Amino acid sequence: MLPPGLHLDPNGYFHGIPKINNVSRMTEEYEFGVFVTALRLSAEDAKQGTRENRYRIAVHRDSLVELGTLPPMAILTKSPLPDGTIGRTYNVTLAACGGLPPYTWQCTSNLPPGLQLEIATGCITGVPRDRTAKATLKVKVWDARRLDVKGATDSRDLELSIFPPPKEPPPPPPPPEILTQKLPYLIEGLPHEIGMAVRYGVHPFIWTVTGKPPWLELDAEKGILRGIPPIGSRGKEVIELVVRDALQRQCPESFKGEIEIRPQIGMSINKLTILSDNLPEATFGAPYVAPIALSGGAPPYRFSVSSLPNGLTMDQAGSIRGTPIVEGTFNLDVEVTDSLDPAQRANAALSLAVESLAKPLMILTDPQLPDGRVGKTYKVVFSATGGNGVYEWAAQGELPDGLSIKEGHLSGIPSVATGANARFHVTVQSSGANPMRTEREFSIAVLERKDMPSVRSPRWLWLGLVFVASGVVKWIWNAVCWHMAQK
Repeated sequence: MLPPGLHLDPNGYFHGIPKINNVSRMTEEYEFGVFVTALRLSAEDAKQGTRENRYRIAVHRDSLVELGTLPPMAILTKSPLPDGTIGRTYNVTLAACGGLPPYTWQCTSNLPPGLQLEIATGCITGVPRDRTAKATLKVKVWDARRLDVKGATDSRDLELSIFPPPKEPPPPPPPPEILTQKLPYLIEGLPHEIGMAVRYGVHPFIWTVTGKPPWLELDAEKGILRGIPPIGSRGKEVIELVVRDALQRQCPESFKGEIEIRPQIGMSINKLTILSDNLPEATFGAPYVAPIALSGGAPPYRFSVSSLPNGLTMDQAGSIRGTPIVEGTFNLDVEVTDSLDPAQRANAALSLAVESLAKPLMILTDPQLPDGRVGKTYKVVFSATGGNGVYEWAAQGELPDGLSIKEGHLSGIPSVATGANARFHVTVQSSGANPMRTEREFSIAVLERKDMPSVRSPRWLWLGLVFVASGVVKWIWNAVCWHMAQK
């Protein structure tokens, strides 16, 4: 094997600068073979075309680094290491001092799944996959001499824990909101049910009504008005409805509606009719209740519906309720059957729209960015929350020379010191069904390559102490000389 750094070219010349692998040795010897092949041979002399000779070469160094001439190796990183989070990038660099760089790192125990140790840099990186409670990492480091002796190596046990991402409690939905805008008319002498539609809030709901006639009853839990207008009660009745949710929050605006009572003249007394012509809009991820309004027929009724969005169902009372988990517009076919013999049926084609409710878009990064330095790489990652989670970042205003924003990263190599905080705005936009946009002002200071030490710097403190000490010594010397002169 040739010494590191040397090469043999096809013409038989050695080139390069030899190196010594083990810095604790003064001399290393290498033995190698050299083959030479003749290019022009006769058929009879083909076996004599290649020759080999063995050689030995010694590589000497100018000076030897011996044990004891350098500070001993020591791992500076303390235990425990910063906690990791499952599914999030982990990056911690171990620190050491002493010995002769470069260092070589090793972990003799098993790292948590998803993490690895870079032997040349001592950096523990990766994305943890499993929960780990106080894993003990047996870490060892060697200096460039690669000797297992005191002073040239050090080891330490470091604890590392991996936890699942924290679960943030979902914010409570807004207070309940009554969606019913108008009440259907009623027919004298016929049974009726009027359901009130509501969204948001937390189940169960409690309804209250004022101004209702004696023949009208309210199901306080389901929000359904039931009753049979007596013959001769034609006219109009004004009622007011209020709903509270399980958190005792009342709807911001009560419902005030007018009930019109019509006579039976010219109408089929028992005809079953679906009075609902439109369903209130629902919101993705928010509780929803929308009863189907009926007139005529004979209760109890049986309801069926097709093409409901996922998360919503039809209950026995004829209310569409639940929490939708898909967005879009859905065409529903509703069928109602009463209890007469033969039974009456009523059908209606209703449309239900489910809209998305995105969280407000906010920039989380602190407005005072870390200081940069001329000629040194700078990088800051901006973070945001809300919207649909897909962001487009841009800068408004003049950035320090050498810096730019791309994909939420402020990075580059500053070329000019700002002298004071440079201010600029960063905007983030979230696209999708409900596009959002927000911005925030940031400030950054770019310093010179080497700033002058401040008055509080330890360097000035030592200079001051030396000056004071020299003055004291001078004063003592003058006093001794004067005393000697007096004698």
